[in-house]
Amino acid sequence: MGKPYVLPDGVTVVADDWADLTDETLDHAIDQTELMMPPPLAGPGSCGFGFATHVWTGTAADGSVGLGGPGPEEFMCLGWTSTSEMAVAGCSPWTTAAWSWWTVNGCSQLRALYCFEQ
Repeated sequence: MGKPYVLPDGVTVVADDWADLTDETLDHAIDQTELMMPPPLAGPGSCGFGFATHVWTGTAADGSVGLGGPGPEEFMCLGWTSTSEMAVAGCSPWTTAAWSWWTVNGCSQLRALYCFEQ
């Protein structure tokens, strides 16, 4: 068993280890940025809440890259270098598989980016 994934507050456990992080269900929503603030709202949108709370993930909830397409750059804003492409976005308030894969958005939109060290 590896180390748990916690929010920047250093206390709130999101997942017990990599297997738990990628089993499509989180212990707690990833609802805190590195500044210990909620991810930025980007106007009306989906996620089941009044305003869009999408975050860039570039992965499916099982940890696989993009949408399983031909290359790792697909649906990741060309390696997070382009604002004219598309990327996979998740919903920060969710603990179901939608935390990582909810929709595909244009890369010019303001979103927080989830990064994990394995």
